[in-house]
Amino acid sequence: LSNSNKKLSILNIQTYLKEGDAFIKKGNFDEAKSSYDKARDLAKQLAAFYRDLNGSFKGLDARIPIEMKEKGRESIKIWAESNARLAALYKRRNEPEVAVPLLVEIVRLMSPESLKGKKAYKELIQLGFVETPYRGL
Repeated sequence: LSNSNKKLSILNIQTYLKEGDAFIKKGNFDEAKSSYDKARDLAKQLAAFYRDLNGSFKGLDARIPIEMKEKGRESIKIWAESNARLAALYKRRNEPEVAVPLLVEIVRLMSPESLKGKKAYKELIQLGFVETPYRGL
């Protein structure tokens, strides 16, 4: 599954993101949203599967949790990227109320210290959802 474009893979998530980007360039926002939603849903699913496997093998075989932790991190990063693209789409469509939860989730997933977390928090300030600047910015 990890070496080909099968349903349960990071590669498939990346394909959905690329499709969404292509739809954005064509001005087809509904199709872009659909592709970004598929990417986000699959990334969430993969992150949960890897987390479950990680927990199941702790204390039994250290190699497996190490692999699952890394794959889980990759899934979370691409999940945050899917959220960022969806949030940008909603901002572009003047729907900030739908963008806000996605941006909050990016901060939670990536932490306020990460580049993506900082960017998401800045966007929350720009949207007027929060007012206090983060000093780490």
